[in-house]
Amino acid sequence: MTTEDANKLLALAKANYSYAFKTMTNQEKLMLVQSWAFALQDIPTDIVMLAFMQLLSTSKWLPTVAEIREQAGKLHHEASSMLFEIRSAEEMDEFCARSDDPSLRRTPEEQARIDRHRATQRAVADNILAKTGNLARGERGNENGLTLSAMVDSAERRGALAGGDMIRGLMMPPEALQGAAYRLEEGEDE
Repeated sequence: MTTEDANKLLALAKANYSYAFKTMTNQEKLMLVQSWAFALQDIPTDIVMLAFMQLLSTSKWLPTVAEIREQAGKLHHEASSMLFEIRSAEEMDEFCARSDDPSLRRTPEEQARIDRHRATQRAVADNILAKTGNLARGERGNENGLTLSAMVDSAERRGALAGGDMIRGLMMPPEALQGAAYRLEEGEDE
C-alpha cells in the first residue's frame, strides 16, 4: 500500500468515522497516512480495502491497522475454506451423478447454475489467496505485523531518500519524502 492508497483509505475512513479526524492537526494527519502506508505496505491495496469494508460493516469505531491486518488474514482463511467447500461439493456432485438413484441427480439447468456460482466463488477465492499468500507464509508480514526482514528491505529502499539514514527512511515512505500529504479541502478541518 502506498501513501496515495493510504490517502484514499483514510478519506473513506473520514467519510464514515468523521469524529476520529475532527481534532487532528494536518501534521497528525500526515503522520497517520505515513504510518498506515508503512504498516500496511506488504498487503495489496485491494485486500486492505476489502478488509476495511468488512470492518466498516461491523465496527462502530475507526478500525486500527492491527484490525485491518487481522481481517486481511481472515480473508485468506475464508478464501481457503471456500475452496475446500467447493472441492467437497464437487466430489459430492460426482458421487450423486454416478448414483443409480435419480432423486440424487440435478437437472442440467440446476447444475449449470451451480457451476457458474462455484466458478465465481473459485475466481474470487483464488485471487484473494494469491494476494494474501505472503501474509499466510509470513514472508512480508502476517496479521501480527510486518516481519523484521520486510522492515530491513524497506529501510534499504527508503534510506537513500532519507539522506542515508536507514531508520528515518524506514519511518517515512518514499512518497512522503517527496511531499505527499493527507489531502484536505481548504478549511475542511478548521
